Amino acid sequence: GNWKDKSEQERWTFARGEGIIFPTYEENGYLADIKLRDDYPDFTIKEAKNGDTSKYFMNEWGTFKHRYDNDGNHIWSWYSDTYPNGLIVYSPTIKSIELNEKGHPPYGKATNKYKAFSSFKEKEEGEYIVNAMEGGCKPGPGYSIYVPPGCKNYSIVIGTEGEKKGMVSSYVKRVPTVTVPGVGRFNQLFSRENKQFSVIDVLKNRGMKVFILCYDADKEENRQVSKAEESFIRELRKEGVNAIIGKWSGKFDKGIDDILLMGCDIIPEKPNF
Repeated sequence: GNWKDKSEQERWTFARGEGIIFPTYEENGYLADIKLRDDYPDFTIKEAKNGDTSKYFMNEWGTFKHRYDNDGNHIWSWYSDTYPNGLIVYSPTIKSIELNEKGHPPYGKATNKYKAFSSFKEKEEGEYIVNAMEGGCKPGPGYSIYVPPGCKNYSIVIGTEGEKKGMVSSYVKRVPTVTVPGVGRFNQLFSRENKQFSVIDVLKNRGMKVFILCYDADKEENRQVSKAEESFIRELRKEGVNAIIGKWSGKFDKGIDDILLMGCDIIPEKPNF
């Protein structure tokens, strides 16, 4: 039905949050998803390194979660085995932890930093699983393709991880840029499940000759990133794509967006594996 005819209860609303909104686009240029890079992600304490127990909280592992009270004040709660429903540990009146300069807990690793717009809740209806929220949607595919306005030349395509890096790369280099939501989540670009062509097929059909993979410069120290990069390159080769690596010195900065915005550039390099 028409949007204006729907009651307030039937209309889409967005849960409150603070951060940067990134759009993602599928291969035909349609908006596929909306992602929020949260200013207040969860902070999870998973393990103590080298036997350091100073980063325990309440003498156990768990997660700090952020929310607001009815007056809009910031509240941090602690969730763990002992406190499955949460224990308020920071609020305007309770300050049992001291927040850092970003307003975050002083320790723990940021998790659930990116949140995709979704209003999907499974419901069984006969033999089918349907959405209990009428008119709702699932998150998009995760990957995104950013194409500069008016660009029809797909001979060179850049690949990277993360929407912000993809948007900056596409804007500065003036070439189509493909992003994945995590360094190891590139397989969806090769998947033909439920469709005739994969994302890589589409790019090849549009004239892609070279794919430049630009993962963060910390791959020199981060084995997880370097292994994902190698696997990605090998899959591209299987598809007959000329795949090369975009490199730069980590002394300038970590991500492709950082170095391009400071006026530096990538150095194309043939993989040595």
